[in-house]
Amino acid sequence: MFGSTILDVAIGMIFVYLLLSLICSAANELIEARLKNRAKDLELGIRNLLGDQKLSDRLYGHALIAGLFSKDRGKPSYIPSRTFSLALLNLLTSSGLSPSSDQASGSPANPIANPIASAREAVDKLSNTGSGVRLKQALSALLDDAQDDIDKFRRNIEHWYDAAMDRVSGSYKRRVQVIILLLGLVVSIALNADTSYVARRLLSDPALRNSLVAAAQAYAQKQNQEQGGSQQSAQASLNDNYKTLKGLGLPLGWNNDVDDEHLRWPGGRLWKSEVRGEWYAQVRFHWLGWILTALAISLGAPFWFDVLNKFIVVRSTVKPKEKSPEEQSKD
Repeated sequence: MFGSTILDVAIGMIFVYLLLSLICSAANELIEARLKNRAKDLELGIRNLLGDQKLSDRLYGHALIAGLFSKDRGKPSYIPSRTFSLALLNLLTSSGLSPSSDQASGSPANPIANPIASAREAVDKLSNTGSGVRLKQALSALLDDAQDDIDKFRRNIEHWYDAAMDRVSGSYKRRVQVIILLLGLVVSIALNADTSYVARRLLSDPALRNSLVAAAQAYAQKQNQEQGGSQQSAQASLNDNYKTLKGLGLPLGWNNDVDDEHLRWPGGRLWKSEVRGEWYAQVRFHWLGWILTALAISLGAPFWFDVLNKFIVVRSTVKPKEKSPEEQSKD
């Protein structure tokens, strides 16, 4: 019985972490959309990849890429690798970077008849100084590996671009991890989501514990059934998950009208000398629980959803075994 109680408390806490993680993820999405950080990271990554500001600007002005964004929406946050490679190849062999006409034969190379030769000549014409050196070396290596196959050269450019975007994505994820951690700490304090206090309440309150487990099971079942369905907007996700969290009846938030000292916010009385000791004692009492909650939130909603499903499966196997001794004693 004690083991099943601990299991139910764990499921309840996991469900709380899941909802808080979803709230913080939605808040981060709203922040990212407002600041357009993804688009800025992509543009910076392409600029570093090409090593040429003018070429980068021309790439964004190419019809294949310019069609992905508008002045109202701003620059794109994602460019497919094939689109990038086709646009870059077209720029290399177009006006300004195309092969010169003063060849020994007296006629310019035909980029349609011999595209690989046109591409190689365009790469050879890139600057040997400054930022052009790096781009020229990279494209020359990709050309050599293509062995006169224009399709392989295009695929090489795509792989080169994908590798660079993996680095951009890694940097973005690390920044988001830090932002989610900070958001988690802010949300933990704002909602008074103290891990230690909530866990103690669940352990001592069977009705609250059972209702939370039932809500977690219903939530997991609904999400599993709707997997692959339409995605909510960040604002709708934030509102829905906050509403779900508030409806669970958990000891969260601040309320100065109750006797429970864990729920009384001392911020408004902070500057009164007679309560400074009380405020310090309360913050000191809560800080570990807040930090634990923030660290849990930083693991992300997908992690907690997977863990919740696994714990629910374990619970479904434990509960029937608890009844078996009673059934055997009747015989």
